[in-house]
Amino acid sequence: MAIFSDVGGRCALPGCGIQDFLPFPCDKCGNVYCVNHCAYRKHECPVAGSEDRRAIVCPLCKAGLPLESGSDPNVVFHEHEKQCSGSSKAQKCPAARCRNKLTSSGSVVCARCKTKVCLEHRFE
Repeated sequence: MAIFSDVGGRCALPGCGIQDFLPFPCDKCGNVYCVNHCAYRKHECPVAGSEDRRAIVCPLCKAGLPLESGSDPNVVFHEHEKQCSGSSKAQKCPAARCRNKLTSSGSVVCARCKTKVCLEHRFE
């Protein structure tokens, strides 16, 4: 009969201590945790306070609004709403009768005139 007490590790969270065969070491505090407590906020990691990276997306302009730890998403959105353009319309190619949208992968800046055009008109 095999003994598995030396395989894996025990969760370092007080009150848990579950034997996990594939434990997760925290890259900030160095302790080993089970799958239920491996996230920074789950084991209340004292070292990883600055690692919390969250954001909300503005429904009007589709801009990402970073949330600082402890900040209210409603207050962050209200502050952004004061300066929000309210539009996420993509630019269109300035060539005559062209309806192509200028996206990051579907546009080129002309070396001569510095105008942003679609790929179809890049050599004009």
